[in-house]
Amino acid sequence: MNSDDFYEQLDTLVDDTEALEQQLQRLRLTLPQTEAMMREWHQRITTLAAAHGLSLSNKALFCRRLDSLSATLPLEDMFSLYVAVLRDQGLLFHRRHISKQDIGHFLSLWERMEQAKAALYLHTKYSARFEQLKLLRHPFDEACSDIAAEADVAFVLKEFSRLVLSKEDTSILRENISLLCGRIAANQDLLPVAPILLYQIAHKCTKSLQASVDFHFSWHKLWNEKCYQIEADNGKNFRQYQLLINLFLALCRYFEENSTVDLDFNHYLFARLSNLSEWYYRHKSTADDTACLEIPFPLQIAQLGVECFEDIPDYGLGEEAAFTLYGKNVDSYMKLAAFTEQFLQLHPSCLEDYIQLHPVTSRKKQRFVEKLLTQSQLSMLFPFMPKPALCEVLNIILDTLVSEEAEAHLIHSGQVLIDRLIIEADSRTG
Repeated sequence: MNSDDFYEQLDTLVDDTEALEQQLQRLRLTLPQTEAMMREWHQRITTLAAAHGLSLSNKALFCRRLDSLSATLPLEDMFSLYVAVLRDQGLLFHRRHISKQDIGHFLSLWERMEQAKAALYLHTKYSARFEQLKLLRHPFDEACSDIAAEADVAFVLKEFSRLVLSKEDTSILRENISLLCGRIAANQDLLPVAPILLYQIAHKCTKSLQASVDFHFSWHKLWNEKCYQIEADNGKNFRQYQLLINLFLALCRYFEENSTVDLDFNHYLFARLSNLSEWYYRHKSTADDTACLEIPFPLQIAQLGVECFEDIPDYGLGEEAAFTLYGKNVDSYMKLAAFTEQFLQLHPSCLEDYIQLHPVTSRKKQRFVEKLLTQSQLSMLFPFMPKPALCEVLNIILDTLVSEEAEAHLIHSGQVLIDRLIIEADSRTG
């Protein structure tokens, strides 16, 4: 990217950024009110962090300790601290004077925190609702006299056939689908989850749906989670995953006009019951800006971009030289990255020392990386690469591994928080 392109993109970013006055007007706040809110929030989080031994100068250690305390911290404290670190982008771990820029950042943070709170409460609500769904007495065990709508049967048969049909004779499949559709339409516990229920039956009872009119299945096992092999394509599995996703989405589209059907809850269950949503977002084309499926909770955390460190120090390589060098040696740098990660797995104390090093000056960080470069003997293994390039790659890998660890702690502590919110909600209603 040349300088003209850079400044053109910067101008676009500035133009798209909401002005502070517009933020205040939209949120119906005054500048003095916002300043007071920011001071109060920062004081509360600072006090809570100090009370529970959480370092506001080291985000990686903050996330680690918060995770270790997630089951025992007072629930209100845990909720406030978790939402703050989850959505922070600079205000929480950096002490700065209050300025107009800080206030704009705080307003954005405040909105992101409110969104995170709403998302956590929604996950809590859906998780509790899922537990109730699993506890239902098997709704298909008793004799059924409910008559299904012919349009429902015809549509579901057509969609099921794309996935399960192995015979020309569809009479058994049609009769079973008629029974399913009739019972679901007449049952107020089942109709809200019609898409996911029919999807689960289709892919978990594929053979029995076609084998016998009087087919049976385990209601409890129907809701067991399934983990697919999503790392590599064996020539068939990725194609099958797309068929499964297409079936679920087709069922959602068909039932979306029925106000009793809760599509958001159905999408939540689809994301929870398997890792196909993760597969979908891993392989979705970057040109496709449509989000058809619920983003799984761990992936939501990953997409927030948990970063624990500032920019990489200048090792003297230069931006233009770095682009040229990395562009011409992609395979070599992939091997270098793989070797470095392997070395750090064999010497976990190196990564731990790096985490404990922060906060730190750029020069101290450089000295640590240079010392690790010598210890790992990367210069001898990759003699054709200049030392500044080796240092940059090593630095990037260290930062990435630390941020991934922090991300894992936030995922786990978030799940613990949701479980605790469910228990608390149950205690209030019980």
